[in-house]
Amino acid sequence: MPKTIGDGAIKLSLIETLPGKEMSVKKNLEKACEAARDVIDFAVLKVFGHFDIALIYETTDFESKLIQIGPIDGILRTSRNFSFRYDGGVNQNIFDILRSEAFASITFLKLNTQKAFCNLKSEIDFINMYLNKRDNLKRFVLGSLGWNELILFSLGENINKVVESSLWVTVTTASEMVHKPFSLICVNHTFLPSRVENREDVLSELNKVNAFNGTTLEATKPKISITALPSHIQKIRKFWEKDDKYEVYYSLGSEDIIIDASHKLTWAEFLSDILIFRSEFFKEVFSTKCKISYKDVFGENNIHPAETYIGESIGYDPGDLKNIFGECSISVASNLNTFRGQIQDKITGDAFSDMCLYPEFIIEKAEKIKRDTFDDRVAVETFSNQTISNLRRGAGLRLYGTHGTIEERVGQFNRLRGGVHRSLKAMHFMPYWATRRVFGEQWPGFISLSQDQFSNNNYVIKVPPKALWMPQLWWGIYHEIAHVFIENIENFISKDQEDLKIFMAQRNNKEAWANFIVELSAEYIGYEIGFYGDRDLFTRRLWLYLKELVPKKSLPSSLSIYAIRTWFVNYIDTYLTKFGDSAKYQTKDFLFRDIVEHIEKIKSICGDVDNAEFKCLYDEKYLTAGLFSNLIPKLMPWIYKEFLPNIKDLNCRGSEDEYLCDNTRSVLNSLREGVPWDGEVEYPEAVLYKLNQDDNWEFKTQIATILTFWNMYNKFCY
Repeated sequence: MPKTIGDGAIKLSLIETLPGKEMSVKKNLEKACEAARDVIDFAVLKVFGHFDIALIYETTDFESKLIQIGPIDGILRTSRNFSFRYDGGVNQNIFDILRSEAFASITFLKLNTQKAFCNLKSEIDFINMYLNKRDNLKRFVLGSLGWNELILFSLGENINKVVESSLWVTVTTASEMVHKPFSLICVNHTFLPSRVENREDVLSELNKVNAFNGTTLEATKPKISITALPSHIQKIRKFWEKDDKYEVYYSLGSEDIIIDASHKLTWAEFLSDILIFRSEFFKEVFSTKCKISYKDVFGENNIHPAETYIGESIGYDPGDLKNIFGECSISVASNLNTFRGQIQDKITGDAFSDMCLYPEFIIEKAEKIKRDTFDDRVAVETFSNQTISNLRRGAGLRLYGTHGTIEERVGQFNRLRGGVHRSLKAMHFMPYWATRRVFGEQWPGFISLSQDQFSNNNYVIKVPPKALWMPQLWWGIYHEIAHVFIENIENFISKDQEDLKIFMAQRNNKEAWANFIVELSAEYIGYEIGFYGDRDLFTRRLWLYLKELVPKKSLPSSLSIYAIRTWFVNYIDTYLTKFGDSAKYQTKDFLFRDIVEHIEKIKSICGDVDNAEFKCLYDEKYLTAGLFSNLIPKLMPWIYKEFLPNIKDLNCRGSEDEYLCDNTRSVLNSLREGVPWDGEVEYPEAVLYKLNQDDNWEFKTQIATILTFWNMYNKFCY
């Protein structure tokens, strides 16, 4: 069974070029791949459709960027898909296959969106069904992190067989497991002439390929759509009509001319005409698009129609919105209506399923703010602006890579145009699981993206892009879950708490100190959720991550503040939770020495970093220790009376039994072998904790972990 994830990240880039630039772009892409150190192998196909080129290449991980080689002239736009191999224990060289056959079909496949099919077992069952077809074609399957779970490849010398293979998922019993396929037909660029100057030479080269000169267009019909300058329409028409091989139609809409090929043509003749046309008319033509149609030769099949996904509707009373949001109500209603349309879309609605609780949260929380602030319109407006922005960005992120947007100019400035839906839902499971375990409630938020760091805004947890394919960073979500907990517990931190009121009265910048106390609390709660009392692992993971972030200048606080936050976790867990209210561990001298030792421990983890921020942290350790050894004793009454009892009531920390139990051991063994776990994961935090003890995760373990948590999302959250 093809359950094992293969080594190496596979990227599939679909590229649209300027007319006449396809060959030069192809050559430059090949040079770029050959020059890039982290590109292991690659293949280039010519695509029929909106795109002109498919570049499939393998790198060590998804972080590798081919774009660093430099710009390539002639590229209009690209769509990139993050993919991986299902090896099944066999290290199949997909690039040898891609380079060996004349024709190929690429099918982006979204499996049935009903809950019974949204799981790893159905995915593997479908892969087996596809790979076991007997039709003399070469085929392989890539898994995807995007909306389309699978990408199917069929390759061969007979174009009709290749097209039939891509249609197989639509017109046979396999369609019962399918929600929506999106197929592209391709020609191997290796078989095309390297120079396109005159038709005779091009046709002569193409006729040397049996796959091209031995097949006519009788069954497989290409149709060309052309968009061009109006003043050149007649000239273009004459080019295609000169030999009576094509029928030419004017078109209303985005295209200007439709070219219908005669069934008497061979593929060699058709390819030579389209290559010459794009070369000769590169100045006059805006774009060309070639679609492939095929006659039905499959006959009748006993197919059980699958049900269609329909998302939950968002209901609200316009009068209530007006009363709650005031002048903002029109904007709020407009955005809620737009989102309602997205989740109810029969094709792509399930892409937004992990956001469906957020609109209700916006309305209920805004109503609470209005009530608690005695109708403070500024507070309500600020909240509505933040949450509606969250909703729009989250929906926009999930729109990438869905059916239809693959070929559209949607989000062209976004690096994740191929979609990352599976990763988003895999991470969603973590706050869902923690919130349900502690409060017995569903988390109404969702996962979105930040620039470089983890953050939380009104129940939306934002993660850095790297976390989408690196689960070894998911421990950073625990701190943001802690913020959700703090917001969810009334008076966990309150200005009305007497000891906190006394402490704050002595501070100048009260807002900054209030935020500092919240961050201290969240740091400790996050540690409790995911690290099972392993202070060394917690400190090491956080500081190695900060070491990466510092050069990017994206930290919201100084390193000395982070040092105190991680010291606080170590101090509370080492002394206060074990020895109680002991004066011995609360003296200024003890605190001073303990903070200095902690900063020295940070230095042992990060080393002598050639960076001003780290140098300042190390050089000013005594100043930092002196400042906070004076302040922390003044916070001790609140820590003992409020903070520690609240931590005890939360009961976030799991027991040793959780990561030593048979289920956790079995899941860990499976993930380390690169095999996604399709059964129950009894203690998800324990699995991540044990995996995070490994400094280096193999690529196959990363993907297997993402798929396992995605599978758990579908079991519990969908």
